[in-house]
Amino acid sequence: MLIIGNFSLLSAQENTTPVFASYTSTDPTVLVNTSTSFAKAPIAKKAVVTKKSYFRFGEKVVSIAKHTTASDQPYVLISLHNNEYAAAEAAHKFITEQGGEYLELLNNNERNIEFSLFDKEMIVDPNHIFTPKGRWNDLAANQKKDYIISQQIGALASFIIDEIPLQKAIISLHNNVAEAASIELYKKGGALHKTVRFIYHNPEMNPNDYIITTDKEVFEKLKERKVNVVLQNYQSKDDGSLNIFCAKTKRTYIGIETQTGHTTAQENLLNVVTDILKK
Repeated sequence: MLIIGNFSLLSAQENTTPVFASYTSTDPTVLVNTSTSFAKAPIAKKAVVTKKSYFRFGEKVVSIAKHTTASDQPYVLISLHNNEYAAAEAAHKFITEQGGEYLELLNNNERNIEFSLFDKEMIVDPNHIFTPKGRWNDLAANQKKDYIISQQIGALASFIIDEIPLQKAIISLHNNVAEAASIELYKKGGALHKTVRFIYHNPEMNPNDYIITTDKEVFEKLKERKVNVVLQNYQSKDDGSLNIFCAKTKRTYIGIETQTGHTTAQENLLNVVTDILKK
């Protein structure tokens, strides 16, 4: 069941456009290479309007908060894991400064969605529901194979996708625990090597802070700026993730992964990515 919520005004001030130069940081968890750095002029806050939409699994309800400003941008930000607080904070701060859209999946501050349907207790990772094969494989792995439940989970995926403007690049924000997610895993011999088409690793940048994209042009531009980046292999195993969905549907996906606590890195990477998309 889908219900559209009311609009509410969060903040309102005039805008001053940031000026990009180069990309650097004194934070050792971020880039230390001074060949790329950026500086921002003072930025006043933009007006942000929030609308909520709701989706129900039996008695379980999740929602999407859609935060928008009057300033249109060629991208939309999204966070799917509601326990990754730093990613959400970075997104909120970003759109109040530079404008655009931010979709936030709200799930009681939990990563996975837990619900009961047809007397079956289910646990679903909201970033593994976007393709039929991915949904079915996830159900099979948890010994919960059921076509009706798969259809219900597919309806949740459609609920999320329908909120994303078709023509815009998708920037998905994530946080990770040290070593649990690293660009090292995508190198030859790594567990995720087969998902890679091309990879660039800046040895002076923390390996837990990196970007995954489905767009070769974005990959090349990030490589030029010496940012850790992986270009997704279109033949990657279908795990139902949003990046696999985007690869299959030829939509531009950019996933920003940063270690929890690397706030400066997340903000810097978001600024670099959006600067590229605006040009």
